[in-house]
Amino acid sequence: MHSSGEVPETNAPAFAAQIISLYKSALGDGAAVVAGIAALCVMLTTVLAAVDIGSRNIASTWQHVFDQSGERNFTRVYRMTIPVLVVLNIAVLLLLLSDFTAFLDLATSAAFIAAPVIAVLNHLAVTGRTMPDVARSSRVIRALNLAAILIMTALSVAFFALR
Repeated sequence: MHSSGEVPETNAPAFAAQIISLYKSALGDGAAVVAGIAALCVMLTTVLAAVDIGSRNIASTWQHVFDQSGERNFTRVYRMTIPVLVVLNIAVLLLLLSDFTAFLDLATSAAFIAAPVIAVLNHLAVTGRTMPDVARSSRVIRALNLAAILIMTALSVAFFALR
């Protein structure tokens, strides 16, 4: 697309059709069908994985914050969060499907916000009291981890400052 000067479409269906047409023009009709099926499979499995991991993270966090251990509590919260996340995903898609650029902006912004937060939570988990001393990282690794958190935070600030 870049070398031909073709401008990417701003809505998701038109952008997907544009990509499929590139496969069709370069490799033929059969490749366009395979590319379309592959794209749908990738999107579906990505959504399923995101809903699953999101629900598992919420259930684990719930157990930790409210001190409710046990498989039964985990399963209850996990099963309650799946439909909530599905509804939220559908709402976001319906609201932003008409403007693909806004959707990509939202996804990119969310990633820049989430990355340092997840890194801090990970650092707290592996350096916390519940981690056995023999499993804890060395001082050098902890220092590198903190440096990475600072770099991710700086990149996030720069991303929003330069927008």
